[in-house]
Amino acid sequence: MPGTRKLGRTSDQRKAMLRAMTTYLLENGKMETTFTRAKEVQPVVEKMITLGKKKGLANGFTTMGHNCGSAFYVPLISFTIGAFGFANGMSYVAVGAIVLGIIGLVLVRNTPQECGMYPDNVTREVYEREYFQGNSEDNGGWTAGKLLKTKELWLCALIIGINQLVTTGVMSQLVVRNTSLGFSQEAAVGLMTVCAIIGVCGSYLFGAIDQKFGVKKAIILFLIWYCIALAINCTDTTIGVYVSVAMIGIAVGAAANFIVSLPASVFGRHGFTMVNSVFFPLMQIVLMTNYQVNAFAIRVTGSLRGAYIFYIGLLVVNMILTAIIHPTRYNKDVATEQELMK
Repeated sequence: MPGTRKLGRTSDQRKAMLRAMTTYLLENGKMETTFTRAKEVQPVVEKMITLGKKKGLANGFTTMGHNCGSAFYVPLISFTIGAFGFANGMSYVAVGAIVLGIIGLVLVRNTPQECGMYPDNVTREVYEREYFQGNSEDNGGWTAGKLLKTKELWLCALIIGINQLVTTGVMSQLVVRNTSLGFSQEAAVGLMTVCAIIGVCGSYLFGAIDQKFGVKKAIILFLIWYCIALAINCTDTTIGVYVSVAMIGIAVGAAANFIVSLPASVFGRHGFTMVNSVFFPLMQIVLMTNYQVNAFAIRVTGSLRGAYIFYIGLLVVNMILTAIIHPTRYNKDVATEQELMK
């Protein structure tokens, strides 16, 4: 049975070997070994990556709201302005935003413990045994200076920044792109709304993939999917537009998941506020170059089709960056789990 074979070694030697094999497998994604050793290390690895998986689906659910907002915000604005005039309509929207803010202030909690729960919805026993017990609301030992010296922070900012750069570039020009292919203005706007609605499904789908396979593999699959979607759009055919809009919608929904999921996986719960305070500005700097990048691509290639091809190149670069990053480098919960193996 798995977990009982001696593998020709003493107990301490066996633990050291399994620990080394697990670390290698988590860092490289694959390894070559004997069937017997693979059967022994499998349950150890599955237990190790469980902590990093549980946040994926939760992110998928929460980011559904992001895509619902994208889908219904423009129709809502159009309706309120048409029904009540510009000044009154925008005033009603502003009041609605304030009400939502108050609801969030009252209902949202900082930690699961404030609701009588534990991270990842585990039991108290599992939490006390397998999770790092430091205060998740402190800085986790991080300062802005320390974070800026870590390779993983810069990789997180670049990976997420490029994802958002491409998504903003695609969505901001999607109506123009489709009208240039012969669609009416109304049809092009309708396709953009459909794209945003489909994004709700993308949030859940890639949240489930994140939970099943981990954030690193989920991002690589997302990037491949996005490249295919843009390549199909570049065929300049009607059927290509319909297929690509559906695929882009899935990708747009997925992109929002990783804004939280990737840094949470790399740095964990502890000091996450400090991590975000440094990560988000860097990510936004990358994102802010979107319109300059878009203008440059159009100027060089002469068309939005050329810009989409340029975006495919950026996504390929992002695959390389994602392959480099260590998905749990500073996650203290995962480190605590590793200690239990010793």
